Amino acid sequence: MYVTLGKYGSFEDTNAIIDLGRILLGDGDSRGEHIREEFSKIPPFIFPFRTLLDEVINSVLLRYADRKLIEFIWNSKIVDPEELLNVMIWLEKDYGKTFGKPTLNAFFDPEEGFMFLEIVFPHGDWNSWKNLARNVKEKMRNKGLETLASKVAIVCLEATREQLL
Repeated sequence: MYVTLGKYGSFEDTNAIIDLGRILLGDGDSRGEHIREEFSKIPPFIFPFRTLLDEVINSVLLRYADRKLIEFIWNSKIVDPEELLNVMIWLEKDYGKTFGKPTLNAFFDPEEGFMFLEIVFPHGDWNSWKNLARNVKEKMRNKGLETLASKVAIVCLEATREQLL
């Protein structure tokens, strides 16, 4: 799968995308600080770093959600797109092998409107879903992402189907 970063190129390898996200958004990686320092030396009229960063965020978020949802996230300012992207990359890296690649969805109530974002994993039984949701929310809160944690629900599709049968 290719992720296109507009005029800045494309990436085919998932790990390269994850590394790019970590470098540009920072993940305790010294390379990220180095790149940010180098970009900060370029005058904004020559290379608008914020625009590039927003394009990167959008392009990588397209791995997890459709364009309409990404626009909703940016326009509504419900959550910080950078924080959301960091969480999605972390979830895919740490939990993807067990639960499958996570995707994003929004839950709307017909009367109330937007309720929350769903981070949906395709696999996982009822007990593992319960543990996953608890652990992910706890880690998010411990990292200072309380607002994001309050706006997302962790869902395992297999577990929901399991309960319906």
